[in-house]
Amino acid sequence: MRKPLIPVLWMIGWAAFGCGRMTSAGRIPAGDDDSVVEAQKLFQSGDLAGAEEKARSAIEANAANVPAHYLMGRIYRATGRLPEAVQEWEGVVNLDPENGKAYTDLAKAYQEQKQFEQALASALEAVRIQPGEGKLYTLLGAVYLDKGQYDEAISSYERALELSPDSAWVYNNLGLAYLEAKQPDKAEAQLRKAVSADPKMAVAHNNLGAALLQRRQLEAALEEFKKAAELDPNYQKAAQNVSDTEELLKRKLKKTATKR
Repeated sequence: MRKPLIPVLWMIGWAAFGCGRMTSAGRIPAGDDDSVVEAQKLFQSGDLAGAEEKARSAIEANAANVPAHYLMGRIYRATGRLPEAVQEWEGVVNLDPENGKAYTDLAKAYQEQKQFEQALASALEAVRIQPGEGKLYTLLGAVYLDKGQYDEAISSYERALELSPDSAWVYNNLGLAYLEAKQPDKAEAQLRKAVSADPKMAVAHNNLGAALLQRRQLEAALEEFKKAAELDPNYQKAAQNVSDTEELLKRKLKKTATKR
């Protein structure tokens, strides 16, 4: 039997949910479905307080109501209560170990809290459950990138591209992984694909500039940084890169003039 991902501490808090194991579809007893559906409608309409009240009522009626707890996690997340959201989703995957959505949301929440080991474990579970979903490999790549495991990040992004070709964001992220791995030639190739797929993607132009800068192509790097800053006037990192690269070019010209 596969060991549960969630620590025993969380299991204690969920003991009152009953000893029955939920199905992978998260089935709940008849009579609970209507309240969960209504809570979901309220959530989608933006009535978070109403959705929370309905979801809580569904949980009070059936403590092992997986869809209600999953929705409660989304409500907590939407209202800025990330630790509470994590607790809800941790309980969901203990009751329903094949709940790919809960593992995906857990991975993102752990990543946001910089709990990268937990994020990786959750992302791997999500991929195991839904191996044909390209977005999950993008998420997995991001977690590996955060952990500094660049080879694994590159492999994950390449798999994401196999499943979802011509994705500007995946090309950008793959290029960034190559940048972090100090492989600017490969980074440039992927980032050029990113700006080709989405010419208005400021972050891809900025990262392409960084790749060109690693290759000591200052003029070309400056051009990309300027494009990024023009596309997003509030992009402070791009603006700083413009300033820094202009200073490098001034020093280069001054050094050349001195040699003459």
